[in-house]
Amino acid sequence: MKNLQKDQTDYSEGLKKSGSLLEGHFALTPKADGVWRHSDRYINKDAIGRLYPDVLAFYGGLAQPFLGTGVATIVGPAEGGIAFAHGVARHISRVEKRPVNAAFVQPRYEGTDTDPIILKRGFDEDIAGHRVLIIEGFRRERRTTETVLRANPGNIVGIVDIFDIANGCFTGLDWAITSEYPKAIGVFQQAQRFLEREVEIVVSPPGAGIPIAHGFADYLSIVGNRPVKAVYTEFDRQIARDVPMDLGPFRSKIEGQKVGLIEDITTTGGSAKRMIVAIQEIAEIIGLSVIADRGGVTSDDLCGVSLSALVKIAMESWVDSECPLCTESKPVSGKYGKGRSWVSTIQGQQWLAAGGSITNS
Repeated sequence: MKNLQKDQTDYSEGLKKSGSLLEGHFALTPKADGVWRHSDRYINKDAIGRLYPDVLAFYGGLAQPFLGTGVATIVGPAEGGIAFAHGVARHISRVEKRPVNAAFVQPRYEGTDTDPIILKRGFDEDIAGHRVLIIEGFRRERRTTETVLRANPGNIVGIVDIFDIANGCFTGLDWAITSEYPKAIGVFQQAQRFLEREVEIVVSPPGAGIPIAHGFADYLSIVGNRPVKAVYTEFDRQIARDVPMDLGPFRSKIEGQKVGLIEDITTTGGSAKRMIVAIQEIAEIIGLSVIADRGGVTSDDLCGVSLSALVKIAMESWVDSECPLCTESKPVSGKYGKGRSWVSTIQGQQWLAAGGSITNS
């Protein structure tokens, strides 16, 4: 697997521009030992990859390690990694002038497609007051549309049925029409009819709708020469940490193939390792390409799979009981990181009682 050669400064600036690199007081997700740690820096991974055409540079960088390897499929984790897997597959297909597929894995969960649909990750704030195009995946209930209306009444400029986009090819879990590049590009070009509506954000349902929303945003931003965001709704589910990953309908599609893995951020390598475990026995894994490694993850943490990162970020952190930011009573973020969960702990409650506070920023 090739090493990335591009100056990391370029990608660091891209992260800053996207609003992903934040400074302040943040409570971090506890590792396996259950110890809470705090940091003065935070990577908001949900801000990466929303805005077109800026995100295209990240797709190109993530694709570099896989060029010339004969990779057949790019796989990312649901939900956030779906768009990156598709963007990288599309880039490789364009550069090497051959078909490349995209797929995703997701945690095994107890639930059904009738679970509630919500906007998370600050996406509700993104769409409020903006001109929104909806990719609707729930033909009868219009659940994506209802969710968007609650956050952004009066600013919907169009609704597109995912089944109509795919010409009826979405039957059950057969999403092949938007998983094969360059074939999928023809689907995304259907966004042309919305060029004059000044779309600012494209919103999709979970899963298969995500690459369509991103494909539409990509087309509208480039042809319309204006920035367009893509965001998605999610099922309102509580999924336990460390649950196994499942390939679902993509298992038979990648069996025996060369596969490249994509992840946005690695801290401990835990989620990436679960993705590797789900794939390594049925396909040849070429490597893992990530936007940012903030935990010093190595191939030893990834079952021997090589890792390439566009940016390596050293983030200082402290055990919560020894945090200098807590000592200074600097408000902890309730919007980013796990601040709201931390203030419910004994240490967090004691800190609040001593004059600490939590913010919505």
